Amino acid sequence: MLIPTRLISVVLVLGAALLHPAPAFPQGSTVKIPDGTMVRLALLESLSSATNRVDDTVNFEITEEIRIGPIIAIPRGATARGRVVEAEAKRRMGKAGKLNFTVDYLKAPDGTNVRLRASSARQGQEKSGTVIVGTVLLSPLFLLMRGKDVEILRGTAFNAYVDGDREISLSGGSLAPMAAPAQPVPAQPAPTAAPAQVAAED
Repeated sequence: MLIPTRLISVVLVLGAALLHPAPAFPQGSTVKIPDGTMVRLALLESLSSATNRVDDTVNFEITEEIRIGPIIAIPRGATARGRVVEAEAKRRMGKAGKLNFTVDYLKAPDGTNVRLRASSARQGQEKSGTVIVGTVLLSPLFLLMRGKDVEILRGTAFNAYVDGDREISLSGGSLAPMAAPAQPVPAQPAPTAAPAQVAAED
């Protein structure tokens, strides 16, 4: 029975990963996340100017891990938090609603709150949690419509940025496992069929 080459390669990679697990970090090890590091976020729940109120908590999920060299400083799936700072439902006379919120910090694996800001460049004494204007996340068509509530759907993606150099602990271990490269396996030749027997005619 012939075993497919691809299956053999997968088995070798998995075996190498098991034999070379991610090393544990010494007690007290830390990693620095530089100022301005991009953080890719997505909303965990929908927001609406009709239902949200000022100071409501806004929850986000990190959609792409943050690596510092080979170290995964912030894993995908980590959470971040902000708050609603302006919420105004649609009004009469065709005035659309307003909905603005902040993104204040993300929660690192060691429990540290890593402060975030909305712009890549720091502007003077800009504080963390720079306001994100809800209409910026909407389609241009919405901006042409009057008398509508601002609604930002769950899963809406945007970027934030680490506010200042931030150091976090690696006591939990965050090094991406580096599996040993699989050795190429030569393809097995297909079995050759036995030559057909031709009956001699009388």
